[in-house]
Amino acid sequence: MDTSREFLLSCDASQVQLAPEKFAEICRKFTELMVAKGRARIAIAPLRSAVQRSRPSPNALTPAHPLLLQCCLLGKFYSLAEDHLYPQGTMRAQFKCLDVVDPKTTGLVVKDFFLYCYYGGMTLVGLKRYSEALDFFLRAFAVPATQVSAIVVASYKKYLLVSLLLHGQGETPPSLYLSIYLCLCMGGCVHRERLTSFFFIPF
Repeated sequence: MDTSREFLLSCDASQVQLAPEKFAEICRKFTELMVAKGRARIAIAPLRSAVQRSRPSPNALTPAHPLLLQCCLLGKFYSLAEDHLYPQGTMRAQFKCLDVVDPKTTGLVVKDFFLYCYYGGMTLVGLKRYSEALDFFLRAFAVPATQVSAIVVASYKKYLLVSLLLHGQGETPPSLYLSIYLCLCMGGCVHRERLTSFFFIPF
Protein backbone atom coordinates (compact mmCIF):
# COMPACT_ATOMS: atom_id res chain seq x y z
CA MET A 1 0.00 0.00 0.00
CA ASP A 2 2.82 2.41 0.86
CA THR A 3 4.54 1.53 -2.42
CA SER A 4 1.36 2.30 -4.37
CA ARG A 5 0.96 5.57 -2.49
CA GLU A 6 4.50 6.67 -3.30
CA PHE A 7 4.07 5.63 -6.92
CA LEU A 8 0.88 7.68 -7.34
CA LEU A 9 2.55 10.70 -5.77
CA SER A 10 5.72 10.60 -7.83
CA CYS A 11 5.06 8.73 -11.11
CA ASP A 12 5.94 10.31 -14.43
CA ALA A 13 2.86 11.59 -16.29
CA SER A 14 4.21 10.77 -19.75
CA GLN A 15 4.87 7.18 -18.69
CA VAL A 16 1.53 6.44 -17.01
CA GLN A 17 -0.32 7.87 -20.01
CA LEU A 18 1.29 5.17 -22.15
CA ALA A 19 -0.51 2.47 -20.14
CA PRO A 20 -3.77 4.10 -18.95
CA GLU A 21 -5.65 0.84 -18.28
CA LYS A 22 -2.92 -0.54 -16.03
CA PHE A 23 -2.61 2.76 -14.20
CA ALA A 24 -6.39 2.87 -13.70
CA GLU A 25 -6.30 -0.61 -12.19
CA ILE A 26 -3.55 0.43 -9.75
CA CYS A 27 -5.71 3.39 -8.68
CA ARG A 28 -8.77 1.16 -8.20
CA LYS A 29 -6.92 -1.44 -6.14
CA PHE A 30 -5.22 1.23 -4.03
CA THR A 31 -8.55 2.92 -3.30
CA GLU A 32 -10.25 -0.38 -2.53
CA LEU A 33 -7.57 -1.26 0.05
CA MET A 34 -7.49 2.19 1.64
CA VAL A 35 -11.28 2.34 1.97
CA ALA A 36 -11.40 -1.19 3.41
CA LYS A 37 -8.85 -0.17 6.05
CA GLY A 38 -10.73 3.03 6.91
CA ARG A 39 -7.95 5.23 5.54
CA ALA A 40 -9.87 7.03 2.80
CA ARG A 41 -8.55 10.44 3.91
CA ILE A 42 -4.96 9.33 3.42
CA ALA A 43 -5.80 8.23 -0.13
CA ILE A 44 -6.92 11.72 -1.18
CA ALA A 45 -3.49 13.23 -1.89
CA PRO A 46 -2.24 10.26 -3.97
CA LEU A 47 -5.48 10.19 -5.96
CA ARG A 48 -5.31 13.94 -6.62
CA SER A 49 -1.84 13.33 -7.98
CA ALA A 50 -3.16 10.42 -10.07
CA VAL A 51 -5.83 12.67 -11.61
CA GLN A 52 -3.30 15.32 -12.54
CA ARG A 53 -0.78 12.87 -13.98
CA SER A 54 -3.17 10.61 -15.92
CA ARG A 55 -5.40 13.13 -17.70
CA PRO A 56 -4.45 13.79 -21.34
CA SER A 57 -6.04 17.27 -21.14
CA PRO A 58 -6.97 19.53 -18.19
CA ASN A 59 -10.72 18.81 -18.43
CA ALA A 60 -10.60 15.11 -19.29
CA LEU A 61 -12.43 12.66 -17.03
CA THR A 62 -10.17 9.83 -15.81
CA PRO A 63 -10.79 6.65 -13.79
CA ALA A 64 -9.08 8.35 -10.84
CA HIS A 65 -11.78 11.05 -10.64
CA PRO A 66 -14.60 8.91 -9.15
CA LEU A 67 -12.11 7.25 -6.80
CA LEU A 68 -11.00 10.65 -5.55
CA LEU A 69 -14.62 11.77 -5.13
CA GLN A 70 -15.40 8.59 -3.18
CA CYS A 71 -12.54 9.18 -0.73
CA CYS A 72 -13.44 12.86 -0.33
CA LEU A 73 -17.04 11.85 0.46
CA LEU A 74 -15.94 9.29 3.02
CA GLY A 75 -13.67 11.91 4.61
CA LYS A 76 -16.42 14.59 4.37
CA PHE A 77 -14.15 16.86 2.31
CA TYR A 78 -16.97 18.09 0.09
CA SER A 79 -15.27 21.31 -0.98
CA LEU A 80 -12.16 19.41 -2.01
CA ALA A 81 -14.27 17.02 -4.08
CA GLU A 82 -16.02 19.99 -5.68
CA ASP A 83 -12.69 21.11 -7.18
CA HIS A 84 -12.77 17.99 -9.38
CA LEU A 85 -16.38 18.06 -10.58
CA TYR A 86 -16.38 20.72 -13.27
CA PRO A 87 -14.09 21.71 -16.16
CA GLN A 88 -11.60 24.45 -15.40
CA GLY A 89 -12.69 27.94 -16.34
CA THR A 90 -16.45 27.23 -16.42
CA MET A 91 -19.13 28.68 -14.22
CA ARG A 92 -20.87 26.31 -11.82
CA ALA A 93 -24.24 27.41 -13.15
CA GLN A 94 -23.42 25.87 -16.52
CA PHE A 95 -23.58 22.39 -14.94
CA LYS A 96 -21.03 21.12 -17.46
CA CYS A 97 -19.36 17.85 -16.58
CA LEU A 98 -15.80 16.84 -17.41
CA ASP A 99 -15.00 15.69 -20.93
CA VAL A 100 -15.21 12.02 -21.83
CA VAL A 101 -12.36 11.60 -24.28
CA ASP A 102 -11.14 8.48 -26.09
CA PRO A 103 -11.05 5.70 -23.45
CA LYS A 104 -7.85 4.40 -25.01
CA THR A 105 -6.07 7.50 -23.73
CA THR A 106 -7.53 7.41 -20.21
CA GLY A 107 -8.52 3.79 -19.43
CA LEU A 108 -12.05 5.04 -18.66
CA VAL A 109 -14.91 2.50 -18.62
CA VAL A 110 -18.66 3.10 -18.38
CA LYS A 111 -18.69 2.27 -14.66
CA ASP A 112 -16.22 5.11 -14.05
CA PHE A 113 -18.60 7.59 -15.65
CA PHE A 114 -21.55 6.26 -13.63
CA LEU A 115 -19.56 6.60 -10.41
CA TYR A 116 -18.38 10.10 -11.34
CA CYS A 117 -22.03 11.13 -11.75
CA TYR A 118 -23.16 9.35 -8.57
CA TYR A 119 -20.36 10.59 -6.30
CA GLY A 120 -20.56 14.02 -7.91
CA GLY A 121 -24.25 14.18 -7.08
CA MET A 122 -23.61 13.04 -3.51
CA THR A 123 -20.90 15.69 -3.13
CA LEU A 124 -23.32 18.41 -4.20
CA VAL A 125 -25.98 17.06 -1.84
CA GLY A 126 -23.41 17.39 0.95
CA LEU A 127 -22.90 21.01 -0.13
CA LYS A 128 -26.71 21.49 -0.23
CA ARG A 129 -26.60 22.44 -3.91
CA TYR A 130 -29.56 20.33 -4.88
CA SER A 131 -30.19 21.60 -8.41
CA GLU A 132 -26.66 20.71 -9.42
CA ALA A 133 -26.95 17.35 -7.66
CA LEU A 134 -30.07 16.54 -9.69
CA ASP A 135 -28.16 17.27 -12.88
CA PHE A 136 -25.38 14.84 -11.93
CA PHE A 137 -27.77 12.05 -10.94
CA LEU A 138 -29.70 12.55 -14.16
CA ARG A 139 -26.53 12.13 -16.22
CA ALA A 140 -25.96 8.70 -14.67
CA PHE A 141 -29.23 7.22 -15.86
CA ALA A 142 -29.30 9.18 -19.13
CA VAL A 143 -26.60 6.94 -20.65
CA PRO A 144 -28.15 4.57 -23.24
CA ALA A 145 -27.86 0.96 -22.06
CA THR A 146 -29.46 -2.43 -22.62
CA GLN A 147 -29.17 -3.30 -18.93
CA VAL A 148 -29.55 -1.21 -15.79
CA SER A 149 -26.63 -1.26 -13.34
CA ALA A 150 -26.86 -0.96 -9.56
CA ILE A 151 -25.13 2.44 -9.76
CA VAL A 152 -27.77 3.74 -12.18
CA VAL A 153 -30.56 2.49 -9.92
CA ALA A 154 -28.92 4.16 -6.91
CA SER A 155 -28.57 7.41 -8.89
CA TYR A 156 -32.23 7.29 -9.84
CA LYS A 157 -33.29 6.78 -6.22
CA LYS A 158 -31.17 9.74 -5.16
CA TYR A 159 -32.68 11.77 -8.02
CA LEU A 160 -36.17 11.11 -6.64
CA LEU A 161 -35.22 11.96 -3.06
CA VAL A 162 -33.32 15.14 -3.96
CA SER A 163 -36.17 16.32 -6.20
CA LEU A 164 -38.45 15.73 -3.22
CA LEU A 165 -36.22 17.98 -1.10
CA LEU A 166 -35.97 20.63 -3.78
CA HIS A 167 -39.49 20.70 -5.23
CA GLY A 168 -41.67 19.00 -2.63
CA GLN A 169 -42.36 16.07 -4.95
CA GLY A 170 -40.49 13.31 -6.73
CA GLU A 171 -40.04 14.50 -10.30
CA THR A 172 -40.36 12.29 -13.34
CA PRO A 173 -37.24 12.62 -15.54
CA PRO A 174 -37.52 14.49 -18.85
CA SER A 175 -39.31 12.59 -21.64
CA LEU A 176 -35.98 12.17 -23.43
CA TYR A 177 -35.12 9.50 -20.84
CA LEU A 178 -38.52 7.76 -20.83
CA SER A 179 -37.27 4.31 -21.92
CA ILE A 180 -34.56 4.29 -19.24
CA TYR A 181 -37.07 5.57 -16.69
CA LEU A 182 -39.40 2.63 -17.46
CA CYS A 183 -36.51 0.16 -17.10
CA LEU A 184 -35.68 1.65 -13.70
CA CYS A 185 -39.27 1.34 -12.54
CA MET A 186 -39.31 -2.30 -13.59
CA GLY A 187 -35.87 -2.85 -12.08
CA GLY A 188 -36.76 -2.25 -8.45
CA CYS A 189 -37.54 1.45 -8.01
CA VAL A 190 -41.32 1.10 -7.81
CA HIS A 191 -41.40 1.32 -4.01
CA ARG A 192 -39.34 4.51 -4.04
CA GLU A 193 -41.79 5.94 -6.59
CA ARG A 194 -44.68 5.15 -4.25
CA LEU A 195 -42.86 6.73 -1.33
CA THR A 196 -42.34 10.02 -3.13
CA SER A 197 -45.99 10.07 -4.23
CA PHE A 198 -47.03 10.42 -0.58
CA PHE A 199 -45.18 13.73 -0.42
CA PHE A 200 -46.79 15.31 -3.48
CA ILE A 201 -47.57 18.94 -2.72
CA PRO A 202 -49.95 20.60 -5.23
CA PHE A 203 -49.26 24.23 -6.08
